Amino acid sequence: MKRPDCATKSHRAQLRSLPTLLLNKFLNEYGYDKGPVVAQAIVKDILTIIEGCYDQRVGPRQCLWMVVRVDRGKKRAIQATDLIPVRLTLITEEEIAMLDDPVLGAHQQATGRCRQQRVVRMCLEAYKQGGVLTVLDLSLILGVSHWVICKDIHTHEQATGQLVPTRGTVHDIGPGVTHKAQVVRRFLRGEPPDRIARSIHHSQAAVDRYLSAYQRIRLLAQRFPKDQLPALSGVAPSVVGEYLALIGEYEPQLELYTTVTEGNQRTTTQASVTDKPRSSSAPLEAVAAGSSRSGDGGAR
Repeated sequence: MKRPDCATKSHRAQLRSLPTLLLNKFLNEYGYDKGPVVAQAIVKDILTIIEGCYDQRVGPRQCLWMVVRVDRGKKRAIQATDLIPVRLTLITEEEIAMLDDPVLGAHQQATGRCRQQRVVRMCLEAYKQGGVLTVLDLSLILGVSHWVICKDIHTHEQATGQLVPTRGTVHDIGPGVTHKAQVVRRFLRGEPPDRIARSIHHSQAAVDRYLSAYQRIRLLAQRFPKDQLPALSGVAPSVVGEYLALIGEYEPQLELYTTVTEGNQRTTTQASVTDKPRSSSAPLEAVAAGSSRSGDGGAR
């Protein structure tokens, strides 16, 4: 009796494989006319995506979530190719213990503190895997409003001085971005730009851009009225206000442009931002130079 051909068995098994089934769909049912080689490449890409989205390593209390890539950049419109899957831990043992903490419970803070820690931790988890969560992502995962997530992030940043790596922070978008002033403040206190970039999960180029914008506002504010600075500098009015406040805090003797109205006559003068004593800080003339001299210390 003739033994079955091993090649025939292999061929029969291959016909039942997922790649072959998908290839058959393309060539015989979808009307794909670019040939089997291109179709096989497409099937391979599809299977790679499926493997990434259905990771068998996802354990208890974990989930896979599609997030925007860290290196994707600032542009707002998200494409499918901008997303990657990351594995998030929904809650840890430490966070569960916070819910039973008698001190937090007595002050009705257990739930809020636990949620705040989860928000920060999940953002860091995603960032370490090459992605960034949005406030909408966090809102959907935790089942709370956009406002609650923003409040939790703001509370953490105010208490610790550390920025949470959400998409708005890392990609420098959104109306609530306040990290620019934090970057400048830390630089004025003498912290090197490369260290700032690493600690706030930003690229070196982004930190350099914030410092350059601050220097631009500082120079323009000595020659033009405050209301003209956004148009002249290309910096948002809210950020201009934050930068002017920093000038008043760290270089109070710097004379800025002001307009004084006396009767029917309008004159322009230069006046100090404030009469407070001068606080110690890094020389403002070194803002741009110090940034360019710093090492290539990326936030990633």
